[in-house]
Amino acid sequence: RGGGELPLAFTADGRIVFAYARHGSGHVAVADPAKGTVTTLTPEGLDVIAGSTSADGMRLAVTIGTPTTPGELHVLDVASGALTRLGGPNDALLAESPPCRVEMFWYDSFDGQRTQGWLVFPPDFDPARRYPMVLQIHGGPHAAYGYGMYHEFHVLARAGYAVVSQDIRGRGDSTGTFTPFVHEAADGAAAVAWAASLPESNGDVGMYGFSYQGMAQPHAASARPPALRAIAPAMCSADPG
Repeated sequence: RGGGELPLAFTADGRIVFAYARHGSGHVAVADPAKGTVTTLTPEGLDVIAGSTSADGMRLAVTIGTPTTPGELHVLDVASGALTRLGGPNDALLAESPPCRVEMFWYDSFDGQRTQGWLVFPPDFDPARRYPMVLQIHGGPHAAYGYGMYHEFHVLARAGYAVVSQDIRGRGDSTGTFTPFVHEAADGAAAVAWAASLPESNGDVGMYGFSYQGMAQPHAASARPPALRAIAPAMCSADPG
């Protein structure tokens, strides 16, 4: 998904070990050119961040995260597919301060294109309560959102917000074609309306983010979505041209 590196590896019998991403998960897989097959070795719901391989391509040291755990070191055995976690340096901290619940979602933008994202709930989430929403729209293409842990979202959730993060059209697994600043107003307005419509929402939505995330916010605001209360662009230009 970008942001890390796991070089190709070749086994003695001619197979190729590689990383790929699908629907927010980062995977390690083995391709067998002789048989024309590809076998995925890692399950859904993990973020394979980076790694390196043994000389024979049969063992990998990989950093793997989840939506509720930072990246941790694992060893992956190519022959058996066994994934072994090497210790838990964050276990004590996470036991003392448990991460917030995270759920993946899909919704349709204004023209039917499918948008993928994640919702982070406040730690003591009460379904009877309604929460203000924080929305961040990722521009990509590198480090698209997925099944990794994003500490800032957990910090905001602990402050009492429900946090929505999503990949913009044509980035990550969101469908459509990415063309800079063409659909940001309509897509942004659709994202704000969707976040406000969630059963967890009190109807108030704020946006924040940096770089392309920041530049997308004024475009969304220009469509005047009724639920948008504030934007907080950072590290971006008002005139990308």
